[in-house]
Amino acid sequence: MSNHHAAVWLNHTEARIFHVDAEALDGPVLYSVVTSPKAYITLHRKSDSENLPDAVENPSYYQAVAEALADADAVLVLGPCTAKLELIKYAHGHDRQLEAKFIGVTTVHHPTHGQIAAYVRRYFAPAGWMATA
Repeated sequence: MSNHHAAVWLNHTEARIFHVDAEALDGPVLYSVVTSPKAYITLHRKSDSENLPDAVENPSYYQAVAEALADADAVLVLGPCTAKLELIKYAHGHDRQLEAKFIGVTTVHHPTHGQIAAYVRRYFAPAGWMATA
């Protein structure tokens, strides 16, 4: 794909990766799913709060997401929780090439695939993001 961009919507159990090509912006958005090998959600006590659910980082999950995004030229990161920030932190420490491709981070709760595809098209279409080289 030429000028291939991607958006990843993720939480701590799955990542939905949406692939967009400049030549097919109006066509279907292809997507794939990366599932966390374990549901790394645990409860633990913080000294300054009550028992709250916190996600334990899962490097193998973020590595699999990074591999699925490897061929993208630009990546938009979406999600409802801290998993999107943990992906960025993972990339900062383990995959600087991917980190350089991040162009935006947005909180988006639980949209349908169609809603994400529409969001991706609206995000990448303006300002020449999808202009062919």
